[in-house]
Order: sequence, then structure tokens, then C-alpha cells
Amino acid sequence: MVKAPDGLMPTYPATLIVLKKTKLGESDLIITGFTDEGYQVRAVAKGARKPSSRIGAQLELYTVAKTLLQKGRSLDIVREATVLISNAGCRSDVEHSAAAAVIVELLDKVTRDSDQEERLFALGKEALRCVGAVELEGLRLITAGALLKIVAQLGFRPVLDVCVVCAAPLDGGQGGAREVEGVQGEMNTQGAAPPAPIAFSHAQGGALCSRCASLEPEGSLVLMAPALLNWLRTLMGSRFVALETHAHAGTEGVATEILLFSKNWLRAHLLVYLKSLDFLVNLR
Repeated sequence: MVKAPDGLMPTYPATLIVLKKTKLGESDLIITGFTDEGYQVRAVAKGARKPSSRIGAQLELYTVAKTLLQKGRSLDIVREATVLISNAGCRSDVEHSAAAAVIVELLDKVTRDSDQEERLFALGKEALRCVGAVELEGLRLITAGALLKIVAQLGFRPVLDVCVVCAAPLDGGQGGAREVEGVQGEMNTQGAAPPAPIAFSHAQGGALCSRCASLEPEGSLVLMAPALLNWLRTLMGSRFVALETHAHAGTEGVATEILLFSKNWLRAHLLVYLKSLDFLVNLR
């Protein structure tokens, strides 16, 4: 932080992702950003809504910008701003903007000005880069991957490899689950039955073996195809550059299922509801 002359508030540099812009007065904006030091900042960009404003042009949604902020009594003030990564592809059409909005809304809701989550900055920056780079057909898969990676980084990773209750191997049995809903496998081209679905509990935090599933309350489980569990593992364990190779029309169906899974997971474990996620799922 730079010491200011007597009577003036100090200034400090901040590299940030622009998460949100809120109108203030006739021509100002309140910028909500997530910094590379892992905390959230809110600052007023004076005159940013004027057509001639240079600062406003540097602080578009989803942009990564280098800023100089001045401490204020309630809100800081943007003194300088320079684009580092424009992420223009995230604003190129409704679909790309909708996918990017999910990522920044989640970052907005899980970060604070007093907490530090430095690793989320690099994750969010790469997720937005990837959203801007992929074709329309791959947007849902990349967005689903970003959601899962963020919640995993925050410590809410679902248990998918063993029973979350007893750590026994998963056997694909339904156990005593009586009212379940979820992804059902299709018959393969030879007519053989698909692998048995696996019981999953959002409340418990993961997959269940048949014995533990039989002990869960009625209606508390969903059935998930083993292939869907494999996709969840892949999305959380792969880098975005690898996920881009899977982001095509053939994955839109499974990506939508994972987005719906993520919606329920966020509600169960972070108490977060994303309006932008509902919009993306219902788009097209």
C-alpha cells in the first residue's frame, strides 16, 4: 500500500477479475472484483458509464484487470485500470455470457473481503479463458467442470470412489433406496443391461454401498449411472486444457446432468443458489 499525503487516503495495486458491476448515481459504477491475493474488493469507478470513460472500458465483466485503488470510508475508489486479459469471448453472445456468469456468480458468493482464497483466482481466470475459447456445444461441460473444481477447492469435494459412510468398495447396488431419481444407463447396442446405478446422498456427501444405502431415509438418495460418476471424477481431476478436448456436442447431455448435480450439491453444502445456473440450464 502506498502512503498518501496528509489528508488523503492511501492507494494500493490490485489485479482482479471483474465479477459484477452495479450502477451508482448518473454515471458511476460499483465494481466487485476478486483479486489475485484471494479476497473480494468493491470500489467505485467514477464516470465509468460515460461513453468517453477510459476506466469503464477497462473494467468490462469477466475481464482480468490491473488496477490502482484508493482506500475509502465505505467503498474504495478506482484510480487507474488496465486490461490484462479481456476475455472478450465470454461476452460474444448470450450463451458464452451465460456460462461465464455462472462462474463469476459463484466466486462472488463464496468469497469475502476478509477471507483469502488465493488458489481460486487462478482457477477462475483459467475457467473464464476456457469458456471464451470453446464453441457453444462445449460451454456446459466447461461450466460444470468449473463449478466442481471451485467447490472441491473450498473443501466440499464429493466422495466418489468408496462408500462415503463406511469406506467399502462401491458395488452398484441400490440397497434399500425406495424413492430415487437420477441418471439411468441406456441399453448398449448388443442389448446387454448397463451397469447397475450407484446410490448417492447429497446429505452424506458422496456415493453409498448397498448396505449403507439401505439405512438412509426414504427419498433421500438419487441413483447415478457409473458413467456419470466417472465424468465427475474426470472434471474435478483434469486441467481445463484437457477438458477442452471433450467439450463438443456429444457431451451436452451429460454436462446438463452434471450442472443439475452441481446445483443440488451447492445448495446442500454451501447453501448457495445461483440464478445464472438456472438460466444456463434452461437456455436453448
